[in-house]
Amino acid sequence: MTATIADAGIAALVDRLATHRTLGEAPRRELEWLAAHGEFRRYGTGDLLSKRGEFPDLMIILLSGGGAVYIDRGGGRRKWMEWQAGDVTGVLPFSRMNTTVGEPVIERPTDALVLHRAQLPEMIRECPAATAAMVHTMLDRVRHFSSTDWQDDKMMSLGRLAAGLSMRSTIRRLPRVVRSMLSRLSTRPCSRQYGS
Repeated sequence: MTATIADAGIAALVDRLATHRTLGEAPRRELEWLAAHGEFRRYGTGDLLSKRGEFPDLMIILLSGGGAVYIDRGGGRRKWMEWQAGDVTGVLPFSRMNTTVGEPVIERPTDALVLHRAQLPEMIRECPAATAAMVHTMLDRVRHFSSTDWQDDKMMSLGRLAAGLSMRSTIRRLPRVVRSMLSRLSTRPCSRQYGS
């Protein structure tokens, strides 16, 4: 799973960051800071970045590969959000995230540069352009989370509505069904009545 930053080489890592979709426009000195202070990691398919409910500690800059966050809100496990090379995931600058909402899973071999939460205050001071790009990522994530919550609420409401309509339909039919059963019972000969 893990290799050291020396394995990647800082200069090669800076070159990879310069082509990164989210961070590539940051000044080179900021990319050099990230490469020098980050930890290069290689993840395999199926690796969990954290477990649901854990305190998230890592900011993950994806250089290749990708993964997704799976959540279960009572209706079964489903993919909530995907990320790929060029994205930044995990804890982001100024994020108030204090628990993992789902299960972040690597879906294909991934190279990443990882920084710990404790490094973020220094990163904010030293890398203002990169920080601004990550704040935009965080805002997009909040919007996605809000729209997904809204969709889930609407689907649950529709489910309750369908269940309620089904119950009303059953209740409306109930008197007819009872009358029909009673009329069948009253017209059928009872075997005890005839001495059998």
